[in-house]
Amino acid sequence: MKKIKNIVFDFGGVIIDLDKDMAARRFIEIGFADAADMLGNAHHKGIFKAIENGDITAEEFRDEVRRLSGKNISDSDINSGWLAFVKDLPQRRLDYIMKLREKYNVYVLSNTNPIVMEWGESNEFNSAGKPISYYFDKNYYSYQIKASKPDRAIYEYMLSDGGMDAEETLFLDDSEINLEGARALGIRTLLTTNCVDWFDDLEKILE
Repeated sequence: MKKIKNIVFDFGGVIIDLDKDMAARRFIEIGFADAADMLGNAHHKGIFKAIENGDITAEEFRDEVRRLSGKNISDSDINSGWLAFVKDLPQRRLDYIMKLREKYNVYVLSNTNPIVMEWGESNEFNSAGKPISYYFDKNYYSYQIKASKPDRAIYEYMLSDGGMDAEETLFLDDSEINLEGARALGIRTLLTTNCVDWFDDLEKILE
């Protein structure tokens, strides 16, 4: 078995703690009750999936929310629904990842959208005033690649773009379906649990 050289992290549920119910409540509060049926822990439906897949822009998403709800909801209120997914961002995980960079290439591979990542790539991301890209060698976002986990295309793009050997790559995700997609290409995997640190499980594999 080849030595691991690359460690790839999912964003939501691995780096940050998620709360789908809190996001659904926020969308309902602003007047978009249909959101509750479209939101999932790992995979969304409807316009929520469309924006993550890069099929529609942030502006088109917000216009569609207003059309579907029949209400003139502000851009900032719609954005707040997405950001309500973020329950916590433990700095200890980012600090740990920075230590990993001394020995490994580290990446993010996430089903996400431009509204969330406008925050993620800003200095408002964490208390240290650093964007998420500060902590990783490169980040791969579904809306930019125009493919979402567990579709084969998103893993193939990452491996090719990063010059990664699948057997030398370990992927952490809190969705077994996403891990199955990675394993189909020979990528090694670690299933994590939302709101639970994964340090010990990762160390066992790296040993």
